[in-house]
Amino acid sequence: MSNLIPPGKHGGCLKRETKFGEGPFITLPTYGTDGTPLVLPWSEIDASDGMILDEFHWYTPDQNGLSSCTTGMDENDMAILREMEGKRRVKFAMAGLYAFDGITIRGDGDLDVFEVHHRRSDGGMNLETALLIAQLQGIPPREIDGVPYIDPLDWKGLREGRWPGDWRVEAAKYRFSAEVYDVFDCQAMLSELEHGRPTQRGQDGHAVLQMYKNLVKGTWGARYGGRGDGVHEWGDTSTVSGRRRVNAGIEQYGAFSVRATLPEDAPPSEGIVPQIEGDTKDDDNRRYRRRRRWGRR
Repeated sequence: MSNLIPPGKHGGCLKRETKFGEGPFITLPTYGTDGTPLVLPWSEIDASDGMILDEFHWYTPDQNGLSSCTTGMDENDMAILREMEGKRRVKFAMAGLYAFDGITIRGDGDLDVFEVHHRRSDGGMNLETALLIAQLQGIPPREIDGVPYIDPLDWKGLREGRWPGDWRVEAAKYRFSAEVYDVFDCQAMLSELEHGRPTQRGQDGHAVLQMYKNLVKGTWGARYGGRGDGVHEWGDTSTVSGRRRVNAGIEQYGAFSVRATLPEDAPPSEGIVPQIEGDTKDDDNRRYRRRRRWGRR
């Protein structure tokens, strides 16, 4: 694990399970090809830009001692996108994503069904899994009308019966749109920033939210780096060596840009199955589930 992680804090971003273009999300068009959003040439990327998106970042979630940085990124990203869209401010419970360690999409007649598998240990998660759950299932709020609803770190609470029975109904109000883009390198990532879209990426076993050339947001709470700002070693793209390092992290862990959230009254995704029969700790079974998960796009 990287020595950039502060004492008492954890990483937890697992390696991506697919290569670029093979996963469940939209492939960002390569430079020189048609498509929206367009990847910009270096000459059109202003690497000296200031805090392009920082005005929309209004709070920093805290994963505390958990390895839930990837789910914290979705919470962070959801809050920023909603701010950009002029929606009401909501703080989210990352436990609503981190309670699960995998997801399978399968066809069931004319209905797409997705099965989420309960987490049994604090072992981290990859960006693909967290984003897919946030897109299909949504992220529940941590409070409703000022009243505590779900403890943001209580990932065991679902199995142990502490979560309210209607939590999936609430989570379905806060989902990412279908426009989740698989970003292939630093040039594409900076292009997304120029378009005004924060980008999640992995680096050294940790997940961060790239805000501009020299700033990333973490999920270690506001006490670390002001409002959860990362250090330059994770975010500096102003030098060739910095971009190479970022590219290496993107290739290993992935980078993803979310264009928008869904309206709160959007119809919920159907066919949520909390846990499949025979879901066990068996490693071979886990590998099989994960291969099967990416069979649909």
